[in-house]
Amino acid sequence: MEFFLPSDTLGFIGESLTFSAMSEALGRDVFPKDYDFQIQVKQSEGKRITLAFLEKDTRPRRGALGLKHGHLILTYLIEGIHRPLERWIELDRLNKGGRKPDTVRTYLIYRLAEASPDILGKAAAVSTTGKFVDLCSAVLVACGLPESGIAKAVPTVVKRLRADQAKWRVGHAP
Repeated sequence: MEFFLPSDTLGFIGESLTFSAMSEALGRDVFPKDYDFQIQVKQSEGKRITLAFLEKDTRPRRGALGLKHGHLILTYLIEGIHRPLERWIELDRLNKGGRKPDTVRTYLIYRLAEASPDILGKAAAVSTTGKFVDLCSAVLVACGLPESGIAKAVPTVVKRLRADQAKWRVGHAP
């Protein structure tokens, strides 16, 4: 890459990174040796030293480092990006498929099922149709959640609530 990457690309790589990032990529300190003194001089001249000032002032030096070592820095960046992506892809391969559960939707349906006797006058039905499904649809849509899939999710959530309530009753029997 050292010989075929355009100079503009190499310079951009250097200008885009901090001295710390380039030092890590190259395995050695690339901070300018005299820069602390230059900062003191600029401060004595009354110049306000801000991060924006430092970035602008060091841009040419960082660009020069990119021209000289951009191919090594780019390799470091690519490897650094590739490692986590490779792990992610491996984990994704273990994914058995199926739709990811919508936690917010499930939580709201569960809480509505708990409150159903107070709201509708009867327990939530384990059904894909009916007053409880209509209630869930109205509330979830009002909360800005998509309506698709609500009816199909209701029976599973209501069954889980009933199982949780049965466990609670067994654990709290007199």
